[in-house]
Amino acid sequence: MTDAKKLRNSSTRAWNTRAKNGQAILQLTLDAIDHAMGESGDWTPLAHHISKGIASGADREVANVKLVIRKVAEGATVAKDEKQPTGLRVNLKKAVKNNWATSVVNDLIERNVSISGTAIREALMTDDEKSESKREFDAQNWAKRQVKSNPDQLEAMIAALQALR
Repeated sequence: MTDAKKLRNSSTRAWNTRAKNGQAILQLTLDAIDHAMGESGDWTPLAHHISKGIASGADREVANVKLVIRKVAEGATVAKDEKQPTGLRVNLKKAVKNNWATSVVNDLIERNVSISGTAIREALMTDDEKSESKREFDAQNWAKRQVKSNPDQLEAMIAALQALR
């Protein structure tokens, strides 16, 4: 069992060099889950691990880390809690370790997959979950984004769309 301070320090280093450290981030995620689900029940290194990713602006990477947590520790929840130093609270009271997901993540670590890529999602999500996560095209939201990002080109965009009709 790894101690909490070592996990936090390793997590900070891994997130600072995440471009070439996807393998380390995934391994630290598994180690932090094991630590949190161990005898101590100390979930703070796991919260620290997630918060370091958020602080570094790594949205896709953090989404993959949270997916790993949800799959490996089924029933785990991560919620904002401003009373905590990390701003997060990880609840593992109802969590059960999923050995299949753990072996899949270990395989991903061996393959040295990118922490920001889609391989993690593809490996851990079922076909039903994948189809649910695909969003339908929302024309209203698309139009709002286009008006906001290119307000001076609005007439040209409308003309181009009508020409393609």
